[in-house]
Amino acid sequence: MNIHILAVLTVLTTLVSAGQPKALGENPLLEPLGGNWEIGYQQRRGGTTIIEFVHAGETVRNWTELATLLSLDEGKGMDIDAYVERVRASLKARCPGGPSVKVLSKRRVSDLPARLLVVECRAYASGAPESFVQMAVSGRQALYSFQLARRVPRLDAKLQSQFSAFVGKLKICDDAVAARPCTGAR
Repeated sequence: MNIHILAVLTVLTTLVSAGQPKALGENPLLEPLGGNWEIGYQQRRGGTTIIEFVHAGETVRNWTELATLLSLDEGKGMDIDAYVERVRASLKARCPGGPSVKVLSKRRVSDLPARLLVVECRAYASGAPESFVQMAVSGRQALYSFQLARRVPRLDAKLQSQFSAFVGKLKICDDAVAARPCTGAR
């Protein structure tokens, strides 16, 4: 199933459900993910919205690859490097033996500060290994992240490259910024 840009655009600020209005202001955009991805879980609680995508036939508890789109209202305007340190700190408790968190690149996404990270954990809190590549973007209204995970202790160079291209699909639109309009975005 292809997840289309406007579906994800609407989902992030206002979860997908019949009759809800399109979100205005700053929003994450994704190109179609391709393949057989479908929404496995979504929730908005407080200022946090999470959408997890799994392959058809899998669940968020039993997956081979898991794509996660996250919006943290509390992260609006957060220094992107402070966010990277926050990721490191939060994973220490969930990754016995310590996670490996590396910044693959410092860049701008939709003219906003962003970091591309690779995180590897030999034994996640669940007992299974988990590694992911994450694109994190510090926006005006929230901090946005899009990541792709696989249950392996390490991502080799080829997987890092493939996963980086996948999460690199994240863009941020903003109707208040003429250069990044959401209206008409496809």
